[in-house]
Amino acid sequence: MSEKQIVALSVDKVQAFLTETIHSHVQEKQTEQATLKSIMNASREISEGFHNVIKRKFPETKVDENENKDKNELLSCSGVYIFKCGLPVEAIEAKLNELFLAYYHSSQGQKLLKCVFFPEGKYDKIEAIQEAKKRLKQSGYLNERIEKNKETLFSFSTVDKKNTGVMDEEAKPMEFPMFARDINALFSKEESANENHFRIAVIKADLDGMGNMFKKIDGYDDYSKVSKILNDEVCLKGLHESIKGESNGRTGWLFPFYVAGDDIFFAVSVKNLIKGIEACGNILSRINGRLEKELSRKNPTILKLSMSIGVEITFNREPIRYYMERVE
Repeated sequence: MSEKQIVALSVDKVQAFLTETIHSHVQEKQTEQATLKSIMNASREISEGFHNVIKRKFPETKVDENENKDKNELLSCSGVYIFKCGLPVEAIEAKLNELFLAYYHSSQGQKLLKCVFFPEGKYDKIEAIQEAKKRLKQSGYLNERIEKNKETLFSFSTVDKKNTGVMDEEAKPMEFPMFARDINALFSKEESANENHFRIAVIKADLDGMGNMFKKIDGYDDYSKVSKILNDEVCLKGLHESIKGESNGRTGWLFPFYVAGDDIFFAVSVKNLIKGIEACGNILSRINGRLEKELSRKNPTILKLSMSIGVEITFNREPIRYYMERVE
């Protein structure tokens, strides 16, 4: 039996991909519900769909029904998936190349999939993850992939505007009733008489200390748990859950731009600024609560994350890309 391979994939420049989704909409279209759907799909594709696509391509990686988890999975987080695979090297390479081209075509050239694989050898799980991440950052592997597919990548092809992604599932606005259908839906008569021109608060939150925390974890179980906690909480569902307690019965008071990785980016009316910040605090509290409860190593130096929050007060009619640039 041939030696297992460590296989790692990542979406190149996750944040660039998400912001491109925002930038690709012209101002006149940015208040339509279709924009919200596109932004939700981009966030979900990074946090959930990406892993599902890979698992469908590699069905040989079975889930252990007794433990309800994949024994071959090493790391599953926003835009990154690392696992062990027992397929022949030629089969792995063919499947990776198919995924690379599928992402390239479905995104009309905006997304490049980084993918590497190498023999498991004597790497333990933590060492395998670290080695895979190091290789994913090296440009040589992506350059080789581009060289291999240069005839396809550098030739004219028909653009299918209906084909927006490689994932089958879509995030639908009705799945998240607490979210506003568009920016204009944040309007409140208590704040302004003009529903076409009113002030909004754009909030951008980043988790701090993730890199240092991962460096201090030397056990695979804790490493895996931390990754799962972050993936569970920093996503559309996590943001939606965080605002239920702040809503006082009102729906549609928050408009998400994207939620993935360690980034949370959304808009509320100025009236709901404090509620929006409290929603970020709710996400952080849930993350830190789960870290303290679920990690086996009770070391306070690695169990707490903090959060940086930026706020920009602007008007609802400005393009989303302006909100992003200023709040950063």
